[in-house]
Amino acid sequence: MTKKLLSTFALFFSLIIYGQTTAIPDANFEQALIDLNIDSDGVVNGVVLTSDISTLTTLDVRNKNIQDLSGIEGFVALEVLKIRSNQITELDISKNTELLTLQFGANLISRLDLTYNTKLETLIGENNNITRIIPNILPASIKYINLSGNEISSLDISNLTGLGALWLSNCSKLNYLNVKNGNNLTITDTNNFDIRSNPLLECVLVDDPDFSNANWTNKDMSTNFNTSCQEYVYIPDDKFEQALIDLGYDDTLDDYVLKSNINTITSLDIEDMNISDLTGIEGFVALVDLRVRNNNLSELDLYNNTELKTIYTGYNFLTSLDLSTNTKLLRLAIEGNGIEELIVSDIAVNLYEFNVADNNLTELDLSNYPDLLGLIVKNNPSLEKLSVKSGNNAGLKSFQATNTPKLYCIEVDDPSYSTANWTDIDAHASFNTDCVAPVITLMGANPQIIDLGVGYSELGATSDDGSNVVIDASEFLDEVGTYTIYYNATDASGNAAQQITRIVRVENKALSTEEYNYLNISIYPNPTSGKVYFSKELQRVEIFNVSGQKVKQGSGVEIDLDELTPGIYFAHLSNDEGTRVLKLIKK
Repeated sequence: MTKKLLSTFALFFSLIIYGQTTAIPDANFEQALIDLNIDSDGVVNGVVLTSDISTLTTLDVRNKNIQDLSGIEGFVALEVLKIRSNQITELDISKNTELLTLQFGANLISRLDLTYNTKLETLIGENNNITRIIPNILPASIKYINLSGNEISSLDISNLTGLGALWLSNCSKLNYLNVKNGNNLTITDTNNFDIRSNPLLECVLVDDPDFSNANWTNKDMSTNFNTSCQEYVYIPDDKFEQALIDLGYDDTLDDYVLKSNINTITSLDIEDMNISDLTGIEGFVALVDLRVRNNNLSELDLYNNTELKTIYTGYNFLTSLDLSTNTKLLRLAIEGNGIEELIVSDIAVNLYEFNVADNNLTELDLSNYPDLLGLIVKNNPSLEKLSVKSGNNAGLKSFQATNTPKLYCIEVDDPSYSTANWTDIDAHASFNTDCVAPVITLMGANPQIIDLGVGYSELGATSDDGSNVVIDASEFLDEVGTYTIYYNATDASGNAAQQITRIVRVENKALSTEEYNYLNISIYPNPTSGKVYFSKELQRVEIFNVSGQKVKQGSGVEIDLDELTPGIYFAHLSNDEGTRVLKLIKK
């Protein structure tokens, strides 16, 4: 029985490595897939075979207590998605480009991005926390909308010429609605148009007010239909709105500003204003220069501000910043935040000022910005990768990269030039034309099971750039036990690959199950978000990822996995009683 278990484990490990998988970190989501006979292995293990999900056209996981829908990106053929009544806070359906029907009501979603869902026909998302829908112009294919019970302040659906139903009641912040699509006659059933309980909605843009008044009666007495309406922008932060009042763009502190007062402004300087929420900045569509240093911002959404050339957001509390739509950017200074993730448009090739000092970035690729004149990346303690290999390093006159203890190699055009001219770097750092380390891939099974007396037979390994893989099997003995084989590679530029290991298990088939040296042990909790505890004292604990890389080791009755990323790992456990390998899931 023991041998069968180990062989099954070896096969499973091999499938994990060589079978294409999609991560499903939410256990309730995966259990729902198992219940639907979609997850073929039938085990909550944090992954599903991509082949199990890539051809599905319908998925119904309503009322499953799901918090994280990560993995939905693998359902690339999905046409109908029903996720109502869960606890989902984020929804990324950018890979689900075939979607026709999306039902996500009664969740906790605040931001909805439909940029890539151009075939969508039915959008049902009532009773969420939606404040923002991207893009501003919804997919023209949409015919049915239910966004009742959300927090959107404006909605323009004038491009939806095939609209057959709109339910938009109980939106307490809604002050602007445009349904003037040139084809309002398609909605003749009173039950298919409901905009009641919207206290701020005084005017609705329509084709023909007489037709709308006659047919669309589910509205408040205070709401009127008209062919023209004023639009207001929601400004919930009093400090932000007061700054706009002081600048002459607003008059009353009431959480709203007339859109026509701000949509032509090209420069906005609101530094040192103690602002915590910049909601409403999306209304400044003509903005070229934005300066918001020294505030209390933890989020910043500049998706709509596509004209921006200067962004100064230093000394706030941002942890991420997405500037993918700011393609005209020239100057960026975001120093003194806690930014871990930064997305800058590849199209913003004229960017010449870049200051990301005092953040928590791990990698930065600036090879697409040949016009850079000044670069400051100092005081980024987590920065490991930096490339400025743009083909025009001679134009980069100022370069600061000190206090970056994990940055050893900086990729440049000419190491000699950079060494001579860019001296403001740490002593351990150097310049090179190639800083990309090879990646080692094991061939064959891991762990590898060998019969006693047969001897070790190497299964091989490759590197992605053709570098020679050095194999160290010096620990191996042709005796019953468990051994580790080490794989290393260094490319021509001196970049060393992360060490990969293979577990080799030597077994004696002559032993019966009772004689087999099998460790009876349990681990808990599993899945875990941090520490793991063992039911017995262990002399050796080794944690491996699915690529065979040892990522943690220890001993005793517990091990802390807090620093590991979510996913599947394998724990190799041993003491005087024997050894055992167990699968472990990190949430």
